[in-house]
Amino acid sequence: MWLFLLACSCNEVHGLATTQLVDGRGIDAPARCSMDTPVFAPNVRESVFRPCTDYTFAGGMAIAACGITITTSRIAEGPIDGPLADVAIMPSVPDAVLSEPRLTPDDDLLVTQRTSSTKRVSVYRRANGWVWDRDLPFTFATLEYAGVPSRGPQRHLMITRSSMVEEFLDDGNNNWSLARTQPASVFGVENFGSPMHLSADGLRAVFSAGSSVQYAARPSVDVPFAGSSPLEVPLARDMFLSEDCSRLYFSGLERIFYVQR
Repeated sequence: MWLFLLACSCNEVHGLATTQLVDGRGIDAPARCSMDTPVFAPNVRESVFRPCTDYTFAGGMAIAACGITITTSRIAEGPIDGPLADVAIMPSVPDAVLSEPRLTPDDDLLVTQRTSSTKRVSVYRRANGWVWDRDLPFTFATLEYAGVPSRGPQRHLMITRSSMVEEFLDDGNNNWSLARTQPASVFGVENFGSPMHLSADGLRAVFSAGSSVQYAARPSVDVPFAGSSPLEVPLARDMFLSEDCSRLYFSGLERIFYVQR
């Protein structure tokens, strides 16, 4: 059994000797998502050798937060499993810091957290780079997180707030509303320790809680999640599940890794 402990944004991994590192290149075996909890092989594969976190991808391109300090965060973009180059993205207000970027599954929008006097979700649209589109109409605190949204036009977005999670819905016209609120206990955990990232179809979610990474599934976006199961994977707070559920990405040791089914 393995256990990676990532110390917040310090990118420190403990217990590396117990885990096998293998080359990250090669063709994956076909995989499909289901209601069943995915099982990953006990090998950690290297994807990107750079101090980055919050790695997500869509449409052949990946994005991550790199070169992070207390007051700065650079957003970088590049091919999946390839080198990342810094991109210029301007905050919607002066002196704000952008962090925790997420590509939407349809690759047309970038969702990122904007921290200034308040913490909000800023949305950027791809147009010869990334151009600010709008800020979403809700705020959240330091230890509260916005996850990867589902595919549009009716996107779902989860915001974890310690012992509860709020699910927001875009009606397809950029009108966001609160669809439901669920306590952490519904997922079988005491508190949320990370963002809750949704799959492209909105039917699956991954998040960390306590000393484990959890996986939840539901039959329809019209119903709430109920329960979750632990994944036998390294512990991280920025895990990202590929659309076909074949890989789970996370950061540590100043690079991006993944495990594979």
